[in-house]
Amino acid sequence: MTRDKKFLLGEFAFIVGIILFPFCKIDLWILFLLAGLAVSFIFSFSNEKNKISCLVVLCLIAGIARFAIFEKGRPNEGELQSLNNQKVRLECEIVGYPEMKNGGQQIVLEVKDKEIFNGHILVFTSAYGEYSFGDTVNFEGVLKIPKSFEDFDYRKYLRGKNIYLISYYPQLKKIDSDRGFYGAIYDFRKRADRKINMTLPSPESNIVSAMTIGMNSMEIKEVMKNFNRTGTSHIIVVSGSHMVVVVAILMFILLGIGVNRGKAFYLATFGIFCFVILSGSAASAVRAGIMAFVFLLAVKVGRGGDALRALIFSAVVMIFINPYILTGDVGFQLSFLATFGLIAILPVLQKKFQKWPEWGGIKDMFLITLAAQIAVFPILITNFGQFSLLSFLANILILPTAPLLMVGGFLLISVSFLNMFAAKVIAFPLYLLAHYAIAVADFFSRTDWGMIKF
Repeated sequence: MTRDKKFLLGEFAFIVGIILFPFCKIDLWILFLLAGLAVSFIFSFSNEKNKISCLVVLCLIAGIARFAIFEKGRPNEGELQSLNNQKVRLECEIVGYPEMKNGGQQIVLEVKDKEIFNGHILVFTSAYGEYSFGDTVNFEGVLKIPKSFEDFDYRKYLRGKNIYLISYYPQLKKIDSDRGFYGAIYDFRKRADRKINMTLPSPESNIVSAMTIGMNSMEIKEVMKNFNRTGTSHIIVVSGSHMVVVVAILMFILLGIGVNRGKAFYLATFGIFCFVILSGSAASAVRAGIMAFVFLLAVKVGRGGDALRALIFSAVVMIFINPYILTGDVGFQLSFLATFGLIAILPVLQKKFQKWPEWGGIKDMFLITLAAQIAVFPILITNFGQFSLLSFLANILILPTAPLLMVGGFLLISVSFLNMFAAKVIAFPLYLLAHYAIAVADFFSRTDWGMIKF
């Protein structure tokens, strides 16, 4: 067996260990003892198959141990129950960008005193408070353990983000602000969002803001219902599938206009880096950037096997950092599968349809959409219980606008800081594109035809 295959086998064994952890709670000292025995057997066995078997067992133990270490020091059920429905006063730091949702703000707090509580609190508060990343606040309110819904394990979802408690409309009093780099980025994003809103009407401005700087607003909620219903929300929100598909289209455009493969790779990579920073460097945005980069690497090297190994390795690294994302983060699953589709399925489709005419790039758009949709189909069915046949057509019609809206949006932001009149000139075609995307989503959302429910 080649070294690459051994490495791949070890990665899969590690992932299996992560999956098995909830079902086999074993003390860490026992896991380390077993790992030591596995290592000693690897060096003592002369038979290659026995060595590989021990390697698989070692990686399996490593997966279980990693999850156990990740859990160690995090709040247990007893600690959470002691704080449930209790009114407390805490000094906290805002460790995430405040998001506008459901008519208010959602803010993630970290308790300063780790002996009181070593975890994050999700706060739902008024939309009118001025809070920012890095602010230190006095918190006074009632803490609650989040409840899961019938068809969604909300508590598990939050736990994957290190959030264990929630609080509705507590008193928050800002006492200090240590903004740093990400605070400055947040300020820039707010200024950029205001510039976009000055040059574009709502909801078109909200669409451009969401796609370029990852800003959420209350006004976009109703519009996003139509995108969710038609299976096109991944085009708007920051996600791996969003980034991978957009970068795929950008690469086809760059290569189509004569930019050589090497320059196109570096241009698109720089664009990914800038996008991750501007969108706030949230975990979802970083994962999206990694997945998009892996796809770019596949295009550059032109070897699906190498790119697939790189994709699996990057997924294992992300799972190692946060084991919960493997089974509890739908965004990660969609990102991974969308990238897998473009690396493994797209080349197969291109060969099958190579005799089809190009139609000015329409065929490429069609095949990119088909590859991504085939790959994410199992997750859509498993998590949402339905699939729309019309979503494929909606994706075909809306996807081409994505790179144009993103590139145009970044250009609009840059120019708006220099000259508002020139920015308004740029905004006009952006308005037409965003309005078109909204209209297509609205049209296809009005019918239940093609909606398959499971």
